[in-house]
Amino acid sequence: MRIGFALLLILHGLIHGLGFAKPFGLGKSQEIHAKITPAGGLVWLTAGLLFLVAAGALFALPAWWWAIAIPAVVLSEVAIVGAWSDAKLGTLVNVLILLPSLVGLIDAAPSGLRASYVAEVEARKLSGPEAAPITEADLTRVPPLVQKYLRFAGVVGTPPVRSFHARFRGEIRSAPDSDWMSFTADQHNYYQPPARLFLIDASRFGLPFVGLHSFTGAAATMRVRVLSLLTVVDGSGPQMNQSETVTLLNDMCLLAPATLLEPGLRFEEAGAHTVKVHFTHAGNTVSALLFFDDTGALTNFVSDDRYQSADGKVFKPYRWSTPVHGYRDYHGRKLAEFGEASWKMPDGELSYGRFQLLDVSYNDREL
Repeated sequence: MRIGFALLLILHGLIHGLGFAKPFGLGKSQEIHAKITPAGGLVWLTAGLLFLVAAGALFALPAWWWAIAIPAVVLSEVAIVGAWSDAKLGTLVNVLILLPSLVGLIDAAPSGLRASYVAEVEARKLSGPEAAPITEADLTRVPPLVQKYLRFAGVVGTPPVRSFHARFRGEIRSAPDSDWMSFTADQHNYYQPPARLFLIDASRFGLPFVGLHSFTGAAATMRVRVLSLLTVVDGSGPQMNQSETVTLLNDMCLLAPATLLEPGLRFEEAGAHTVKVHFTHAGNTVSALLFFDDTGALTNFVSDDRYQSADGKVFKPYRWSTPVHGYRDYHGRKLAEFGEASWKMPDGELSYGRFQLLDVSYNDREL
């Protein structure tokens, strides 16, 4: 979808070159018969260049591409009006570009989910020096299987994790017979005190969805909006708080293994390759089974303490699991690149999410 829209911006921008060429006699502009002044030609050129820049901003500055596209549409329409008989079809393209641009503008407003996410992140910027690096002696706080995982993940010699910033892409669905919907996501977690902020962008039938999971203090919320205006999910309450506590624990295990050395966790050996972990936060105590392979890699996280909810109102307790694979190096730490999220429903397993970890940085280091 994004690539197709970028191609539309590029093609529309290049076509504006005809309006620039006309008054300066650059080539044969047979497509435009209307008289265009040199000043009008510069308007065509400026609009075209802005469309090309907006196409690049879709990937380089995805949260702000609209700020370039809207002026491009305005200038383009001014140029088109001056050559209406030849260029009126360009207005239809401008409308197709303007609609998602306005969605981006609304999303960036103070009341938008993206603006809320950015504000929460900015409010939690870390300061001060990092603590001393983790040593082998620190690993004695946890069972041997967890020690082996922490060595495998490369946490020895790195500073304790106070925060991380991760980016993902993947697919989600709501039912076994539903189509997969592609998404991108941006996440910030903090651990002094714990907080989780997760922003997801997706689209269905051409309509953009933005979702924000926020767990700050003792309260968790889940909000999803269509076109950045219509709220379709608005979840909160005790079951949401408990569910996000499980998710916070999952993040610690998969994305920030060094935090398994933090207070608030208790471990029990549960088998040759399995450990049970208990985590207490903001009045909620949750647990999960951690499964490891012979190399020490964590392969699965399974919990019975998370609730499934499609609308944020009705919550059902199903077993939740996140099998992972494909470990690779992320700036000196070895983490799983690919993961899945599943519910064990009464009528069978529902795999509802596929994730690819694109990058991750720690302690407010830039990606």
